[in-house]
Amino acid sequence: MDVFNRGDVAGRLLILGEPGAGKTTTLLELAKELITAAEAEPTAPVPIIFELSAWTNDKQPIADWLVVRLKDEYNVPIKTGQHWVETHQILPLLDGLDELGMARQKLCAAKINDFLPEGEPDRKVVVCCRTKEFKQGDVPLTGLNGAVELQPLSERQIRGYLKDVGQPGLWETIE
Repeated sequence: MDVFNRGDVAGRLLILGEPGAGKTTTLLELAKELITAAEAEPTAPVPIIFELSAWTNDKQPIADWLVVRLKDEYNVPIKTGQHWVETHQILPLLDGLDELGMARQKLCAAKINDFLPEGEPDRKVVVCCRTKEFKQGDVPLTGLNGAVELQPLSERQIRGYLKDVGQPGLWETIE
């Protein structure tokens, strides 16, 4: 949340990590904090998680896709969804860019960039992708202002966590 709110990031964030590093968990935690913020500030956008694996039309703009997903997943009328997207009332949290495959990943990244023009600082978005696929695909997400890369937990961190939750003996089972 600290990185998301930084002035230079301005709510346009990329979350990278290896498989199992906690990208989706981090996205869920961020969503929870953003919901709390939206409850406290009625003008704040409402975060909604969208799975990019459902982006099936390579030519479809992200804004149009979001409206369709809102209709399909939450039964939001098309006109209402369009209004929400156009007026920045939702904050899309886009998970799984890497699940599209290299060619489609680049196409989707271009659509995400189109969705985030420089002149619209109120439009915020978070994108999650595996580090390896992101780097291999050489995906230019120019509309995003910052990135975090989740690192694997060290053995010491895992042991400390298990101790904190009262399960230090579980380490032997894990080993």
